[in-house]
Amino acid sequence: MNKRARRTLLAIFGIPTSPKVKWAEVNALLSSLGVAKREGSGSRVRFTRDGRVLGIHQPHPRPELKRYQVEAVREFIRLIGEAPEEQ
Repeated sequence: MNKRARRTLLAIFGIPTSPKVKWAEVNALLSSLGVAKREGSGSRVRFTRDGRVLGIHQPHPRPELKRYQVEAVREFIRLIGEAPEEQ
């Protein structure tokens, strides 16, 4: 995992939940973790790995995820076993 992906991972797992996590950074992080991405209709996106699924809407018009979306990504990363060791 590169430095940028690691920084994004730590931002996702930060408490309190950050409202400044960007969609492009989450995409890059999940891709580096071997997560498959499939775009649906509209802004719907589905990420899958090891039978685990995260369905989420791509944020717009702003690039940042809302807090509940960051928390959903956090839970998905926990489920696939990629949470940082500090957590």
